[in-house]
Formats: sequence, structure tokens, C-alpha cells
Amino acid sequence: MPNPTFDATRIYVQMARYNTWMNEKLLAECSKTSDEQRKTERSVPFHSLHGLWNHLLLTNKSWLGRFNNQPFPMKSLDEILFEDWDELQAEHARTDALIASFAATLTPEILDSTLKFVRMGEARELPYFLAVSHLFNHQTHHRGQITAVMEQIGLDCGVTDLGAMPMMIGLG
Repeated sequence: MPNPTFDATRIYVQMARYNTWMNEKLLAECSKTSDEQRKTERSVPFHSLHGLWNHLLLTNKSWLGRFNNQPFPMKSLDEILFEDWDELQAEHARTDALIASFAATLTPEILDSTLKFVRMGEARELPYFLAVSHLFNHQTHHRGQITAVMEQIGLDCGVTDLGAMPMMIGLG
């Protein structure tokens, strides 16, 4: 079967789906342990599972704000947005839906443009495609840290491969 014409925007739609799938799966598994266990200080960036999940949410909101020209106020990269686990999970689900909607709006013209934003008071510019790629790469990076901690405390991460994502099977 011939491959369809390559469209770079499809990559971001698939990465948004993967992001949602992995976050739902890992957050659900993290819910099987106690709040105390999730907040236990560990030798990881952002101090704990809870801290890592908060950081991901914080940075996702920050990038979405940049993409939508509505800056998200952030005090620091380790700022805790939600102490309550259920609230944190619910906000991840809402934010993942926004990321998926955002990814669906991308066009080659947008990806070829330049994103201008302010980070920590400094004006920055990045190729738009690179900023979007970073959004997804950053999440994968920290989910790797999350899964390492999960495995250490006996939680099952299951398969995390992109090709194993249910909506990818059979796409060829």
C-alpha cells in the first residue's frame, strides 16, 4: 500500500494523541499509590512524582499561552499549581485536550513561521516548528523520569512505545 503524501502537521496531531494516551495511563497508575508516596522527596528534578506532574502541567500551560499569545503567569519552574492529586489529574486532562485542539490547527505556514515570546522577562524567538516539537519532547523527557520513579515504587508503566498506542495500531 503506498504511503500517503507526507504532511508534517500529522506528526503533531499524533504526538498530541500520544501525549494524551500516556498521561491518562500514567496518571491513572500513579493514582494507585498514596498521596504521601507521590509527594515523597526523591532524587529527581522537581523533587517528587507530584512535583514532576505539576512541572509538566505548568510548562504545558506556559507553551500553550505562548502559542495563543496569552502568556501564562509563572513564578518558577517548580511552582506547584495543584496540591490536590485529583485536581492535578483533572487539569492535566483539560490541558491535554487543549494541546490536541491546538495541534489540529497547525498548518505548514504556521510551522514555517517564527514564534515570538517572553521567557523569564527575556524576549525570545524560535522557529514555530521547533517550539511545538519542544512541547512534546519536553513531556517525553519528564515522563521518562516519572516512569523511572514509578518502577522504583512498584507501579506498572506498561508499554510506552508510540507504535503501541491503540490508535496507531494498523496505520502502517
